[in-house]
Amino acid sequence: MIDSKYRYYLFGILIESDLEISFLDKVSDYSRKTDLSFSLNSSFVHPSDLRAKRTIFGPDYLYYMDNKEVIFKISKKGIIEFKKSKNLSSTELAASLLSIPLGYFFFLKKEYVFHASAISKKNNATCFLGHSAMGKSSISNFFLSHNYKFISEDLCIVDKDQKIAKSSNWIKLSDELINKNKGNFSSFLPLKNDSRFRKVCKLKDAFISKSNARVKACYIPAWDNELKISRLENKEAFKYLFLNSYRAINTNKKLPIYEKIFLENITNFIENVDCFLFKRKKDMKSFEKSNEYLLNHIESNAKY
Repeated sequence: MIDSKYRYYLFGILIESDLEISFLDKVSDYSRKTDLSFSLNSSFVHPSDLRAKRTIFGPDYLYYMDNKEVIFKISKKGIIEFKKSKNLSSTELAASLLSIPLGYFFFLKKEYVFHASAISKKNNATCFLGHSAMGKSSISNFFLSHNYKFISEDLCIVDKDQKIAKSSNWIKLSDELINKNKGNFSSFLPLKNDSRFRKVCKLKDAFISKSNARVKACYIPAWDNELKISRLENKEAFKYLFLNSYRAINTNKKLPIYEKIFLENITNFIENVDCFLFKRKKDMKSFEKSNEYLLNHIESNAKY
């Protein structure tokens, strides 16, 4: 439902929203100035070629259309405007808003942002990086039953010291995966238009990271016929990170400051974080075996 203003803490900032986001915890203190606003606005004009390009940059803002054709105008000055699709529930709209549009806001603020889920143990973080449907969330969910805490769902924001702020308290999973760890969650909200029939699962507090963590390793899940983890050389790691990081595309003119900072951020990350390719079979019969293999690799390489 679109109602009065709601406030939430997320990624270390205070957000005010026209949209009630039922899987986030509301903030009752209205004394502090907000860092970002989510504003329903069906009247703003977007570029005519947005449907074809999906993302169009300007100097201080950008337009983005997601795969459900929700349109967003994102400004680095602290506002994300959106046009609500009639076919989406509030949960689906919120899940979309808190993914790529929010990532682009931090990118415009010159942060390093990439597509990954993240977990932590003793303030050391591990990221699982890749495109949608590569199993990032299912891997993270597996680790929650092995004394790891959850940091982020699909969106990682890392500073120059490779510290990643506490962010998400939800994860999107199918019923099959939910049933493996049902006790980890306090509520489940269906995504009726989701092609993978997932639900937004709100994690219980005991499974959520409560502090900043430093990224020690980054794994790139890949479907393959063998089970193998191999360390990536810097050039290979750059390729994967480049393809899965937020960057300036479809610009009407050169934006050299964003290009320069993006390359500095990605280079700094590679020089300080071990990156690995994680190959495994794409079937549920191999799910536990492959994740146990990954767990053993992380534990043997970690300095906890």
